[in-house]
Amino acid sequence: DEASDGIVGLLGEQRRDAFLASKFSSLVTSVEVGLEGYYGEKGAGRLGEALANKYSSAGQKRLLAHLLCLIEREQQPTRLIGSLIGEADASRLASVQLETAATGYSATPPSVTVGPPPSLDRGGRTAKAR
Repeated sequence: DEASDGIVGLLGEQRRDAFLASKFSSLVTSVEVGLEGYYGEKGAGRLGEALANKYSSAGQKRLLAHLLCLIEREQQPTRLIGSLIGEADASRLASVQLETAATGYSATPPSVTVGPPPSLDRGGRTAKAR
């Protein structure tokens, strides 16, 4: 019975291919129209920020970071990707190890400021090593 074969039984193989090609073409057009404001040198970063502001769970941030990694290397918003991964993992600076011993300090160890994390723009804090 042709009806039980789904769309292939109703339309035939060639018509099915033409139907799917039409649907895919419509999808591509919709995506292109939706992304018009995100072309150019900083477009990927603007798109990433817009999506990051919309999706806030750890899983969503991690998936968005993975998605942004698919963009051509030169266009990748690497700072945002690092920020999203750090936020998703709730990363914290737990310890600092010096590869070689430091000398010349007084009995009180110096305070060390660690560079800002990628998520600083999105609410992260600068770490202090003691």
